[in-house]
Amino acid sequence: MKILKTQLSLSSNETESIKAQLLTLGPLEQSVFLDIETTGFNRTYDSVYLIGYLYYENHSFYIEQHLASSLQDEPVLLTSYTERMQDFSLCITYNGDMFDLAFLESRMKTLHIPCDFLSFRSLDLLKQYRPYAKFFGWDNCKLKTVEQFLGTRRDDAFDGGQLIDVYYEYIRRDDPALERVLLLHNFEDVQNLARLMRIREFLSILTDSAVLTVALRDSLISEEGEWRSLEIHLDRQIPFSHETWIPLQKKSPLEGLFSFEAGSSICYVTLPVTEETLRYYLPNPKDYYYLPEQDTILHKSLAADIPPRLRRAATAATCCVPRQGLFLYGGPPLADASAHPLHGFRRGPKDATVYYELDELTHWFSQQTSPMLTAYIRGLWKIPIASSHSGAPSTDAPR
Repeated sequence: MKILKTQLSLSSNETESIKAQLLTLGPLEQSVFLDIETTGFNRTYDSVYLIGYLYYENHSFYIEQHLASSLQDEPVLLTSYTERMQDFSLCITYNGDMFDLAFLESRMKTLHIPCDFLSFRSLDLLKQYRPYAKFFGWDNCKLKTVEQFLGTRRDDAFDGGQLIDVYYEYIRRDDPALERVLLLHNFEDVQNLARLMRIREFLSILTDSAVLTVALRDSLISEEGEWRSLEIHLDRQIPFSHETWIPLQKKSPLEGLFSFEAGSSICYVTLPVTEETLRYYLPNPKDYYYLPEQDTILHKSLAADIPPRLRRAATAATCCVPRQGLFLYGGPPLADASAHPLHGFRRGPKDATVYYELDELTHWFSQQTSPMLTAYIRGLWKIPIASSHSGAPSTDAPR
């Protein structure tokens, strides 16, 4: 078995970005990125021939590669894996739960190599990123697809399947040129795995960032209708630019534009405006009467002078206040809106989508603190996730 260790030459920005993401997961030196190469997908009969590790040590990132010089080296390779992984508490992979780690465990059991003592945590980036595939415009979630999205360049021209024949030829001839081909592919796999942490950094905008201010900007009018943009000021900078139209509801032509610019702390969500009569549904119908002739409701404490023939008990469908005006698409209802009232209008009592009156929304934005604005915007951030889950499950092989 051969062991090669290379200090990575990353830009200072790349280095600091990867370090920052790793620090959110635990001690920097206890995290490792891992990628393996195998002679096939059958865990019983195929072998692991190359394992790549990327880790932080002595103020630098390193890639360490363990290469089996022959198929008979696999037990040594796997034993070195069990020894090496005792230095780490977190293992980061791409599809590792289904492939890399599962394959390693199966091979160790087949070859009777003890591994029960390994206790590191697993972070499979594929599982984290797949729900956002449509948001990022990925046709599939293969590693090279995500690399291309980030603009990552490869010198390696092979995929893992093509390298199987290369490996067999390498162990037959012990050819240094073929060895370089094998090592380069794995080197770039594990190096780019670390670079994929930029996606995680971007997703933290949707899940962890605080919203400082929100403002409504000028109208955008086209043949399809009218939109208004929300200018959102965040507590952190955006790692890379991205702009996409996302369906706002399943089986609906309504779309919203999500816009992010690299290096800025301001992003935009552009949403449709509707001019119509919508209704605000009150939460306690039992406290109201409905007056059919006036198509309005009245609280029971104020209805003593209303003849019984002119009133009836309000229901969930009739306990509402109609309003005609301009409304902005609001997505799901705002949680805890009762603490800072913002009236969500609907087309019907069972409609899960709310709309907010533009004038009220403008005033509401100017009055709210960061936690309430954050809650409002995170409701909109959920739209890309829901949209991504609306299609059939992905069946790609993400290698």
